[in-house]
Amino acid sequence: TGARPPLTSVLRYFERGRTAGLGGPESLQRIADEGLSVVVGRVEGVGFAEGVRDDEAWAGAKLTVLSSAVIKRRGIVSFRHDLVREDNSLVATGEMVCFFIRADDGRPAPLPEWLTPVLRCLTPENG
Repeated sequence: TGARPPLTSVLRYFERGRTAGLGGPESLQRIADEGLSVVVGRVEGVGFAEGVRDDEAWAGAKLTVLSSAVIKRRGIVSFRHDLVREDNSLVATGEMVCFFIRADDGRPAPLPEWLTPVLRCLTPENG
């Protein structure tokens, strides 16, 4: 048996979920090309699901991150992430609240219009 994955690993999974939710590396590059950056402003509620134990075998476990997104005001996007096993049992959960800034001066920027339909695909009612 091995220890459950450290929370730093869980956060890496969640970061991958956020990147995928934004449309992948190509979308991140397009955001950068438009002079914007995506910033994680807050991470909340990250933790292991009830009943997930340290003494479970984790080495080689196939884990998947499932993400949903809610577009809030002025370019703020809240990503909800669930890390699940192959049998869909919940391992960990958390939320990342992100926003857009202008890369040149760090001021808040609106959500790029082309990104709205990408994120809408991740809204809970479309999941």
